[in-house]
Amino acid sequence: MPSKPPQVCFVFLEIFTREGGIQSYVKDVLRAYLSQPDAPPADVLLLRDAPDCENPFEGLAGSVLTFRYLAMANANVGRLRLAAT
Repeated sequence: MPSKPPQVCFVFLEIFTREGGIQSYVKDVLRAYLSQPDAPPADVLLLRDAPDCENPFEGLAGSVLTFRYLAMANANVGRLRLAAT
């Protein structure tokens, strides 16, 4: 029986809502992941980014990344959603 590819999950606080050194580094990590020819599908959990943020990786043809935006008005609810996901 063929084995299922490993599930990859990235967890970040905030990437697209604000710009800074760490956010730039994380975008570089995602670009590097996408450049791998055999990269398995990956979930990207974003604690403080909302679905309406500008995400240059969202909707790329052939992208293996699935973004899950967990920003909530109540930060504790967002943390609970992150833990549950």
